[in-house]
Amino acid sequence: MATGLSENGNQDSGIGTRAGLPGSLGFESADLIGLVWIALSVISMSIAFAHDTGLGHSRRTLLWEAGPDRFVLEYRIHLPEDEVILEMVKIDADGNGEISDLEKESFFKQKGKTLATMFTVTDLKPVSALFSTFSLGHSFTQTYRFEFVSDSHVLTFEDGNFRDKPGSARVLKSKTTKVTFAQPEDLLHAEVLNLRIERVPAQNDGN
Repeated sequence: MATGLSENGNQDSGIGTRAGLPGSLGFESADLIGLVWIALSVISMSIAFAHDTGLGHSRRTLLWEAGPDRFVLEYRIHLPEDEVILEMVKIDADGNGEISDLEKESFFKQKGKTLATMFTVTDLKPVSALFSTFSLGHSFTQTYRFEFVSDSHVLTFEDGNFRDKPGSARVLKSKTTKVTFAQPEDLLHAEVLNLRIERVPAQNDGN
């Protein structure tokens, strides 16, 4: 039986609903200002980045929605403060100690495309993960939006982004989807996630 945390924090099947997922927000100025001086000092050090996944445990939330010709995944990652600092060093591509809007845009677009390469998706055939947009939120969250063009009723989905960095995961569904685990998962120590996503037909309200 798959176990994990639902939106109300109780132990259950691990599948929650959209209600508890806040909207996408920009990084607060206080979040960044409080870290800039630390990031600047880290820039001057010689740091070897073995993996892009960073330090510690991973924390991710997957929200699934569906339209008539595609499935949409909102993929949210929460980074601890130490990983944010190291990532800020990477974002500063020219090493001048400042992060420009262009550097930020370039970095997170590329990160979104890289995340997409670790998704394995099929209906009756392989389906490409199309990176759409990103947004930065409070508490150092990063949200990436992916689209999977398919008019199939069911998709199978494998997320291999944290194969070498297990951690907590949440899986959320909207009223347009039904999401189940293809195999048992411990969502408090999740590595590869294997899901089955089904499109739910629109309900006729009878009016």
